[in-house]
Amino acid sequence: MDINKRTTDEVFYSELVKHMEKDGEMSTRQIYSLFPDINENTISWRLHRFVRLGKLQKAGHGQYSLFE
Repeated sequence: MDINKRTTDEVFYSELVKHMEKDGEMSTRQIYSLFPDINENTISWRLHRFVRLGKLQKAGHGQYSLFE
């Protein structure tokens, strides 16, 4: 897929997966620090949406991991 045609959510998820594959489970604070130019509320909504879509799973309070 042409990177210019990817949505901001797809770009966000792609970058998040790169870090999660390397670091495993991540806290919301760690995720916020990866994307300093994105509002924390926007990040939270994206995380919530990815959990609902089955792309991420909550691993605990404020902890996320890739859905296995």
